[in-house]
Amino acid sequence: MSDIFDETATVESNEAVAVGHCRVRLHAPWIAAAAQPGQFVNVQCGGRTLLRRPFSFSRVVGESFEIVVRIIGEGTRRLSKAKLGDDLPVLGPLGRGFELTGQVKRAVMIGGGCGIGPLEMLGRALIENDVETTALLGCQNQDTLPLNPDELQQIGIETSVAVMTGKGGHVGPVTDLLEEYLDRAASVEGRMLFACGPWGMLRKVAELAEQHEERCQVLLEEMMGCGMGACMSCACEVFLPDGGTTNKKACTDGPMFWADEVNWNARD
Repeated sequence: MSDIFDETATVESNEAVAVGHCRVRLHAPWIAAAAQPGQFVNVQCGGRTLLRRPFSFSRVVGESFEIVVRIIGEGTRRLSKAKLGDDLPVLGPLGRGFELTGQVKRAVMIGGGCGIGPLEMLGRALIENDVETTALLGCQNQDTLPLNPDELQQIGIETSVAVMTGKGGHVGPVTDLLEEYLDRAASVEGRMLFACGPWGMLRKVAELAEQHEERCQVLLEEMMGCGMGACMSCACEVFLPDGGTTNKKACTDGPMFWADEVNWNARD
């Protein structure tokens, strides 16, 4: 695990990027320098919110990093109203991020909802390493898409969008796009799937990966209390090599897990 820093981060920008979502840029040199795709930070949102809130890195810009915030409760509402120059205590980088090795030659990123946020940093890292990359993004409707697909297209990532309602892309779950992609694109050596989103989406991605014998990394979205492995609120069930199961903590053992190690039936 990389070093963890407790910094006072300064808000450099805060802008709405979609209905119910904002993008916040925080100046925190130590954390920004150590951040890796798939890792996260815990942010103190202020007010009566005692616990810090976890947010995945979306982008690193110089000595600052950006997070995509979905506004769902008091803490995220407060963060969405943070003003330029405000100081916020931030702890990070936390958790195990995506594994990027020289063996990855072709990448397919699948994101759903606010799970799209972490894929931007991942995509930039893949392109910098000359990995041919495709992004499949899913959201409720075009107005709730927290990332402009053109930004990914501009850096060389082929991008498709799925919406559940309205217009703006394929109508249906984003896993439809993945299934179509895997059905038409023969498996190639060095291809890797990377996914982040709600449990149901990740479960379907894992099923498709198994059917097509694809390697797949998933970033679990779990409720976290401490973010440091003490409270066990983010425990998830995984398989052991002997076929048994055990609980691991998404905040320290993850949030990245290999799709075939997660017991996707544990919550049935």
